[in-house]
Amino acid sequence: MNKRGKRILKLIDRYVGIPILFLLGLLKRKKELPEIITTLGILTVPAIGDIILLNGLLRDIKDFNKEIKIILFVAKELKDIAEIMNTYDNLVEIEVYKPFIALKTLRLNPVDVLIDASQWLRLNAILAFFSKSKYKIGFRTKHQYKHFVFDFAPDHSDQIHELYNFKKLIFSPTIETKYLPKLKFHSEKNIKDNCAVIHTMPSGYLSDRKKWQDKNWIEVIDYLLANDMEIHFTGSVADRRSIKSLLIDYHDNPKIFNVAGKYSLKETTALLLKSKLVISVNTGIMHLASVAGCNLIALHGPTDPKRWGPLNSNATVVQSDYPEAPCLNLGFEYNCNDKTCECMKRISSESVITEIKKILKKAHVKNEV
Repeated sequence: MNKRGKRILKLIDRYVGIPILFLLGLLKRKKELPEIITTLGILTVPAIGDIILLNGLLRDIKDFNKEIKIILFVAKELKDIAEIMNTYDNLVEIEVYKPFIALKTLRLNPVDVLIDASQWLRLNAILAFFSKSKYKIGFRTKHQYKHFVFDFAPDHSDQIHELYNFKKLIFSPTIETKYLPKLKFHSEKNIKDNCAVIHTMPSGYLSDRKKWQDKNWIEVIDYLLANDMEIHFTGSVADRRSIKSLLIDYHDNPKIFNVAGKYSLKETTALLLKSKLVISVNTGIMHLASVAGCNLIALHGPTDPKRWGPLNSNATVVQSDYPEAPCLNLGFEYNCNDKTCECMKRISSESVITEIKKILKKAHVKNEV
């Protein structure tokens, strides 16, 4: 499990973070935005999807003023995803969950304006308060109380896509918000075009509730194999065993590849670019496939596609019809009473296969033209 999904860290962040932020808020004196801004820091969110969406904000800022030097503070494990963004000037690794080391990193890299892009992580706000930045920006998120320490705190909304929440963090009304995320992709010629990419493993808090049943994946696998498709399964090193278990009956099939933990991010993006279609639960790879313009089928159970869905025109959302779905806003609430993953079980394999058929038919027509 990654640190972002650990319950103990969330409890510490809540029950220690809130009193600290309240006390710091009593000491805080609101400052005016500097007239001249030469450096801007972004304290990122420890999640692939959020960092990808943040790229839209950075593109808007660079379009407004290319002379502003943008410093991206990013967790070591997410450095690879940050490196394929083309809208920052300096990348600084930061260990947010080691606060004293993180604070030292921030203070060694002072900026005119520091944006805390986290929607709920109170530790980020505390670090921002003690940084040497002249002006601090972060969300006013319901029940999170981070806004006490910021000079400017736009409301975080649960009614709009997260991309447009991030764009609220822009510090000047004269900056036009017009860009979608765009990353630097590198294609590889040694990957076959006739392949499908499947990402079965969600991430984050209580991630099992975002998993789709193995029996449904097997029916999808069988359909793709019947259509002579190679299938590549992506994931982390930690996901490899679960994927291996899913594929136990296909261990000698030459068209199936478990590349979880084997591919770098660059190799994974190359695979996505060459694929005929991508099927993914709601996680970072889904956002990556969306930005890459892939033919994407995104499975949404507890996650709301209006908040966290793909943004490309080639993407299709298959959403659970469970009455209490979706229930997630910030990624950890799970407000419904369901504890048995019924939400994801309500997405049928037939509904996904129907979307696969549409993509394959479209590709066949395109090849005939």
